[in-house]
Amino acid sequence: MACNYAFSQTDYKLDSLNSVINSIPDKQIRIDKIFEILDKNLDVAISLALGERVYALADSVNNQKAQAMALERIGMAYNSYGDHLKASEKLNDAMAMYQSLQDQDGVHKVKRSLGETYRAARNYDVAMDYLNQSLEYFLVKKDSVMLSRIYNRMGAVLFEEIFLEREGLGVKKEFQTPHAETHLIFEKDPQWKLLRDSLMNFMDLAKEMALKKERFDLVISTEILHAAFFTYSGQFDQSVEKFEEILNVIELYDLKEDLPLVLYNLSRLHLPEHLNQPEIAEMYAKQAIEESKKMNIKAYEYMGNNILHQAQAAQGNFELAYKSLLEVIENLKVFTSDELEIKLRTQEYEYQLGQNEVDLRNRRNQLWIVWISTFLIILSFSFFIYLLNRRNKKNKLLLQELNQKNEMILKQNQELEQINAEKDKFFSIIAHDLRGPYANVIGISKILNEEVKKKNYAEIEKIATLIEKSSQKALELLSNLMQWSLSQTKRLNLNPEIIQLNDLVSQNLELFREMAQQKEINLNSDMVEVIQVFADREMLNTVFRNLISNALKFTRTDGRILISATARNGDVIVMVKDTGIGIDSKTLKEIFQLDRKTGRPGTAGEPSSGLGLILCKEFVELMGGKIWLESQVEKGTIIYFTIPSSPLRI
Repeated sequence: MACNYAFSQTDYKLDSLNSVINSIPDKQIRIDKIFEILDKNLDVAISLALGERVYALADSVNNQKAQAMALERIGMAYNSYGDHLKASEKLNDAMAMYQSLQDQDGVHKVKRSLGETYRAARNYDVAMDYLNQSLEYFLVKKDSVMLSRIYNRMGAVLFEEIFLEREGLGVKKEFQTPHAETHLIFEKDPQWKLLRDSLMNFMDLAKEMALKKERFDLVISTEILHAAFFTYSGQFDQSVEKFEEILNVIELYDLKEDLPLVLYNLSRLHLPEHLNQPEIAEMYAKQAIEESKKMNIKAYEYMGNNILHQAQAAQGNFELAYKSLLEVIENLKVFTSDELEIKLRTQEYEYQLGQNEVDLRNRRNQLWIVWISTFLIILSFSFFIYLLNRRNKKNKLLLQELNQKNEMILKQNQELEQINAEKDKFFSIIAHDLRGPYANVIGISKILNEEVKKKNYAEIEKIATLIEKSSQKALELLSNLMQWSLSQTKRLNLNPEIIQLNDLVSQNLELFREMAQQKEINLNSDMVEVIQVFADREMLNTVFRNLISNALKFTRTDGRILISATARNGDVIVMVKDTGIGIDSKTLKEIFQLDRKTGRPGTAGEPSSGLGLILCKEFVELMGGKIWLESQVEKGTIIYFTIPSSPLRI
């Protein structure tokens, strides 16, 4: 694991902490000391560095609980920094480790953290799902501190759903020009009132649980949310009053974690569009920037500089405003590349959730039709049985006949359910996995258009590369979908011929040579002697393309992929072996089932529908062979398949 962010201003402090840690000879005591420092530390850069160090130490003594705790701390540090993608990756790793330890407390604490991460990334449905799972668990545990944290974040999700647009960062039109009467929206409309009352209920519960344990840091967090409600509903004086109360609590209990956020909000409230006191806005903005630098929270430093330049411009101090604007641009550079990917993924997740809702409604309608049809069939047969029972001599014979027909209907219903499940999965793949890359292309193209207008050629090249990759993914998936569809409808003709396997493997390896070099993966074949097979050339090419693509997708940098083949008993056994992340036993059992969700992101975030392996199985079996897998998590995967070596074997 490697930390991508370095903050030179914290080097001295980090060196001092490392000196203290290095002086402790016992590794386990050293681990405990690092966690003690992390509990008191507010510096994001230090949290990342120490999180990485304690993870390595825990790994060296095989302390999986400490490893999971370290991953959780690293994930939340990335979240504070504003890198929600890396935060979710680390938190999911932590949750998987807690699950392997059967540590339910740890699992559900991470779920709360994932809820906060998805909230920050504007994926509200997923965020609320994780928070509800965590809430159900800690309600049973009666853990007041965790309940306060969960209610607080549920309030934050609802707050953003009330005031902010789903797409982009804009405020909803009802609150874009706040004034003294804006808050009356909640009184005039029952739906808005229900949303407001739910938000207030979450905040009251969060504060109540925090006060039970005298956790004033959690009280502060909830009060910040309350003050923000006043701000967005146009009640600026009440908002300033609430934020000033929070400052007093921060000073009284020396709880500075949220100090930059409070100062930023006070500075924003005094801008011309609100209270029109730019000199006070400038004062609070400078304080917010200073505190953000102390804690190395780059997101707040960026926001503080943005407010500062507006306040200075409003006072006519254009030279100072220009300098502040340059700081904004410098801060913004840190987030630009990651923010683009996060926005695209968030849009993809939101689209997927919407599509799933449509699919669910369709399935419910189909279920009703099946139930009604079944009811009518049963009713008809019941009447038929009644008539048959009136015939004395033929009674038993006709009853046996009827039972056989019922069994046939049940079997047909089961087959229908299987077909429907495969159909739903197929359309889900088309709707999500195929439209996802095209949606990415459209979104990135819009950004490309803007960059062309700005003549920002450095960004244009990066964006063009993204477009090319998304298009390639879409083309690959479309090809698989079309071929699978043809195979299912029996319109795919088998044209077997004698093929030199060595040449065909070499051609397919060359297709992926550049991709392998980009990921620094060793891609080779050890086939020396000439081997021939009797197979359909296009089908066999499709099998190799999918297997090599999968191996590259799930193998990390410096990994190896090897293709080999041996002739045995009239068949040729082909092996595609990688040193990738492997497949767990549960997924391995379902890997060839279309109605199971087996797709997952690759090691570089590459999308995967799971359709490729299913297509390989279809084609291998059409050509008279078999396919099977062996895999271990984090040790790699070996895929075997057989192909006849001559027409006599088919």
